[in-house]
Amino acid sequence: MNKLHNFLPRFLQVLKNIFLHGFFTLLPLILTTTVFIFFIRVIMSWVTPLHSYMPKIIQHIPYSEFLVGIILIFIFGLILKYLLFLPLVHLVESTIERIPLIGSIYFGIKQLVHAFTAHDSTAFNRVVIIEYPRKGLYSLGFITGKQHPHLELDTNKKYWHVYLPSVPNPTTGFFVLAPDEELIDTSLSRQDALTIIISGGVINPEKK
Repeated sequence: MNKLHNFLPRFLQVLKNIFLHGFFTLLPLILTTTVFIFFIRVIMSWVTPLHSYMPKIIQHIPYSEFLVGIILIFIFGLILKYLLFLPLVHLVESTIERIPLIGSIYFGIKQLVHAFTAHDSTAFNRVVIIEYPRKGLYSLGFITGKQHPHLELDTNKKYWHVYLPSVPNPTTGFFVLAPDEELIDTSLSRQDALTIIISGGVINPEKK
């Protein structure tokens, strides 16, 4: 009886370890697949209204909406890059800017997305450590710019705009003004810092 009493907890612990090992091994694959499926559905939803206008031979191809969506995005990128359609985009954006609330949301999202992409060579490139949210605790942050002239603080100090991303969604976070002497520079790239932040510190760049 004692043997059975001792064996059962150990057996349950083994089952638990096997389950957790399988779960955490599959989790990255499942989350990656989920994100991929989400983007497929978004692209397909954009192109679905055009489905009836597609040639019959294309309509019978599985996920033809997704393929057409990829082609349209590629063509749009070519037009913007090589046919000098950027003035037209700026005209549309200037119109959006005049719309209350929508303009602020649009440009806020655009700037944030632009800052986190590899195409932006200036924003978010300086990764720093700052003592936040209290003394003795430190957070990773990104320098987003110099102190705005209307945000007048101590004139004897140089202040920076610092964005502190949240885990696991770096598009939300905190904005702080910090003096230069309280910022600790790191050698991390923007992508490496984001990897650490999104994973909550579980994934380090050298462990890829």
